[in-house]
Amino acid sequence: AARRQHAGERYYFRGLEELNAGRERRAYTSLGHAMGFWGQDSRAGEHFAELAARLAAQDLEKAKVYLALDETAAAWLELRDADRLQPGDPETGRLLAAVEAQLEAARALTEADMAVRRGDPEGARALAERASVLSGERFAVEVEELGRRATEEQLRQQFFIAYAAELDGQIVYARDRYLELLR
Repeated sequence: AARRQHAGERYYFRGLEELNAGRERRAYTSLGHAMGFWGQDSRAGEHFAELAARLAAQDLEKAKVYLALDETAAAWLELRDADRLQPGDPETGRLLAAVEAQLEAARALTEADMAVRRGDPEGARALAERASVLSGERFAVEVEELGRRATEEQLRQQFFIAYAAELDGQIVYARDRYLELLR
């Protein structure tokens, strides 16, 4: 028990030194270790809780700045830190959910682009629709562009099927496919 008390003291005083030096993240870690030895109701636990709330508020403010600059990934990191420091904060949770939806929409758009490039226009349309649902109007231009590219890819594939039929001597089938392309 005396060893635990001594280890807790070392961490606690190191945390206070770090706090006085302005290194709040290091202080948070040291105070957390001290709290592990002494319990949440100790003086270390009080300092730890105060510091966690202050750091979470700072992270939330940084995330808002990043969002204003349209730096979604950086905002996500700050929001994750704020949520880890103060779980259950409603404002952090709301912003984190919105940012994660934007990141998921961006990922869906990237996958849709890859689907168009590999010749899967239907898959591209489905992914673009998912991105549209997740992001609302934020990626409307990109969704429209991917829809146009998916349609072009589908028409290109149909043309090659008709051209292959023509080369194979299936003139009536080829003519029907060409006529479908003109509609």
